[in-house]
Amino acid sequence: LPEMRRRQRHASAVRQIQAWPLQFGSRWRPMAFHGAMLAGDAAGLINPLTGGGIHNAIFSGITAAEVADQALRLGDLSRGTLLAYEKRCRSALLLSTRRSYLLQQHVLPKPRIVDTLVRLAGRMIGDQV
Repeated sequence: LPEMRRRQRHASAVRQIQAWPLQFGSRWRPMAFHGAMLAGDAAGLINPLTGGGIHNAIFSGITAAEVADQALRLGDLSRGTLLAYEKRCRSALLLSTRRSYLLQQHVLPKPRIVDTLVRLAGRMIGDQV
C-alpha cells in the first residue's frame, strides 16, 4: 500500500528481540521511579488466577495519568512524588491480587475442589435466575 510504504520509508529491521515472563501476582514490585511509572502488564498487574488484567491496566493507567498531571503541575517528577501512584495502586489492587494468587497456588492444583466450587456457583446462580 502506498500509504504504508510512505510511513515505513525510514524503518529498519528489528535485529535483537528480547522477552521475559510477566509477573502473575507472586510479588509486588516497584512501579514508580524517577521520571517514570509502570502500568498494566509492565507493572505486573496481571490477575494470577485468570491471566486477565484489563481492569487493573485501566485503573493503573488512569491513576498514572492523574499522578503525572499533578507531578507536571508541580514540576517535580521525582520518585517521591510519583510514589503516590504506587500507593494508590497498592491500596486498590493488592488485596484482590493476593487473593487470586493464593487461590491459584492452593485451589487450582486440586481439581476436586475446583469442581465443587463450580457446582456450588452454578447452583447459586441457578437459584437467582
